[in-house]
Amino acid sequence: MIRLQRPRWFGDSKRDLNRATEIRRIRLLISDTGGGHRACATALRDALLEAGPDLHVDIVDGLRETGRFPIHRMPELYTRWSEKRNLWRTTFYLTNGRRLSNTLIYPWQRFSKHALRRSIVEGDPDLVVVLHPCLTYATYKTVQGMVNRPQIATVVTDLVYGHASWFAHGADRYFVPTEAMMNRALKQKIPREKIQLTGLPLASRLFELRARRNQLRNELGFERPSVICVGGADGMGIQRIAPALAKVSKGIDVHLVCGKNEALKRKLEAQKFGDNIHLHGFVSNLPEMLAASDMALIKASPTVLMEALTVGAYVLLYDFVPGQEYPNVRFVQEHGLGDFSRSPKAIVTKINEHFERLAHLPFEERAVNFVPQDGARTIAQELLRG
Repeated sequence: MIRLQRPRWFGDSKRDLNRATEIRRIRLLISDTGGGHRACATALRDALLEAGPDLHVDIVDGLRETGRFPIHRMPELYTRWSEKRNLWRTTFYLTNGRRLSNTLIYPWQRFSKHALRRSIVEGDPDLVVVLHPCLTYATYKTVQGMVNRPQIATVVTDLVYGHASWFAHGADRYFVPTEAMMNRALKQKIPREKIQLTGLPLASRLFELRARRNQLRNELGFERPSVICVGGADGMGIQRIAPALAKVSKGIDVHLVCGKNEALKRKLEAQKFGDNIHLHGFVSNLPEMLAASDMALIKASPTVLMEALTVGAYVLLYDFVPGQEYPNVRFVQEHGLGDFSRSPKAIVTKINEHFERLAHLPFEERAVNFVPQDGARTIAQELLRG
C-alpha cells in the first residue's frame, strides 16, 4: 500500500504565499515520448500557478529543443522503438545502471551543450524541474558551474520501477510516487534527505470526478456499459487488439481513443466496425471519459493507470513497455485493482465475463487506498517551499 508523508505545513495558505514569492520563474523539462510526461507536467504547472498566481511557468520539450539529430527526433521515434519489444527490453536493461547511462548520455550532452543550455535556462529560471529520465544527467552537467545556477528538481513519473537514469546525481531534490520508487532511489545512492514521497502529479480535477459519475454518463451519452481503450498519445497497441474488440458483446460500448495518431484512426475507420465501437482522436476530456466508463482498457502507462484508478474505473491492461512498465502490471494484479492479458482473444473474453457478473468486484473501495491524493499540489508546495 502506498503511504504518503504529508508535509506538516500543507494547507497553510499564508506560508504557501510567502514561499511562492521566493521563486518566480520555473521551467518544466519533458519530452513527448508518450503522453504521460506532458500530462504530469501540465498538472504540476496548474498546481504551481494555483499556489502562486504570479509565477511564470513554462513546459519545454528538452529533447526536441536541442535541435540535434537524432535526439530531437526522439518523440517521433519513441513509439516505433518501444513497440520493438525485444529491442527495447535489451536496451533498457543493458543501460540500466547510473554510471553506464550517464556515460551514454555524456557525448550527446557535450555535443548539444549550447543548445541544451538555451533550452534549459532561456528566460533565466529560478527553478528547473526535470520530468524525463533522458534529461536528468544532461541537465545537471549543463548547468554545472553557472554563476546563477537555478535550483534543480527531478519528478519521477514512472510508478513502481524506473530506469537508473532517473537518479543521476546532481539534483537538489527528488520527488517519487511510491515507496517502491523511493527504495529504488536509495539503491541508486540518492541521499535520503533529498527524496520526498508525494505520489504522481495528477490533474486536481480527477479527485472530484468519482462523485460525478452518473452526471458524466448523462453528459457523454454513456447509456450502456462502457469500455474506454487508451493507448497513450500515439494509440500504442490499439491496432493490434482492435479487430478482436469487434467481438465484444453488442450490449457493451467500446470507445477507442487513438490520441494524436490520425493515421491509426483512419485505418480503424476503414474497417467499419459495428455500432458499439466508437473511434476518437485526441480528446481533452479523457479523465471525464474514464470516470464515466465501467472499465479502462489501457497500456500499463503509469499516468493513465493512476488516472483510471483515481476516478474508480476497473482496469484491464492489454500491454506494457518492457522494463519500467511491467512492475505496474504486477502492482495491479497483486492488489486486485484489475487484470492483464496481451492476447486479443483473451481480452474480449475478460471484458464479456466482467460485464456478465451479477456484482462487480468492489474495486472502487480498494482503489482509493492505492491512489496518492493531490500529488501535484504536494510537489508544487514543496518546490515553492525551497
